[in-house]
Amino acid sequence: DYPRFFYTACQRADRILTVSETVGRQLGDLYPEVRDRIRVTPLGVPPEFLAPLPSDSAAEVRRAYGLPEEYVLFVGALNRRKNPGLAFEAVRILQSKGRAGPWVVVGQGPLEADLRERQRRYGLTAYFIGYVPRERLPAIYGGATLLLMTSHDEGFGIPLLEAMASGVPVVALRRGAVPEVVGEAAVLVDEADAEAVAAACERVLTDSALRTDLIDRGRAQARHFRWSETARRTYEAYREVLEPVSKVPDPREKEALDRGPHPALSPRGEGFEMSSGINTWGRVGVGRRVGKAGRVGHFEGGDS
Repeated sequence: DYPRFFYTACQRADRILTVSETVGRQLGDLYPEVRDRIRVTPLGVPPEFLAPLPSDSAAEVRRAYGLPEEYVLFVGALNRRKNPGLAFEAVRILQSKGRAGPWVVVGQGPLEADLRERQRRYGLTAYFIGYVPRERLPAIYGGATLLLMTSHDEGFGIPLLEAMASGVPVVALRRGAVPEVVGEAAVLVDEADAEAVAAACERVLTDSALRTDLIDRGRAQARHFRWSETARRTYEAYREVLEPVSKVPDPREKEALDRGPHPALSPRGEGFEMSSGINTWGRVGVGRRVGKAGRVGHFEGGDS
């Protein structure tokens, strides 16, 4: 089963790569014995956001989706962890006060039908546009007045980088790696409460000085996340494993197989959802052989 596989893979890996300090700490807390083998390789701004579309091309993309000129944006899977229901309630409060335009939702998932039903019930102005090709995403961000992220937890949060690089202010829950990614460049809300989230959004939408400051800080913060740095750190991790000329067989491998799952995990795997940074990595490539020298496991935060 997956918990046993995950535990064994961590024990076998000579280096474990995570996409944020937050995920690294969570993994180290779950398995203290592997803490010294964890290396953090943060992600970078997606390349399509480094050369934005011309304004006329961006407007054409938005027209193709039937979008208005301004809107509150949500980008992410429509599932329990991304918590789109909280974003829905916050936008509903804002629209009832005349403080926000439509809600545009980029993403799909099991909660979409429920959200659409609630949209009809409350008369919320919303656009569910599903999956958007990456080359079109900058144009969608270009019409947003703010990005609203209400995830229960995030291992990283690529939409945060996309928004900041696009000059879109961010309002988000203070969860997981979100503070690590946005730094001082976003309005973070401590409580998962619709009124509190709506109040934070209203500040950003109505305070022009705050809005300008967030845009400037966001662009500066996004520049800290470069794929060249991701590559450098990843290279260093592989180099640490490859450098030894000879390697004595590691007794950890046999011990991990003999011991089975970590005590933190029950036989059925309950408790494995200690945090999304541990349980919901988007892509996992564990125990990959690096020549004959060792293994490197690469773990990413919950995908967006």
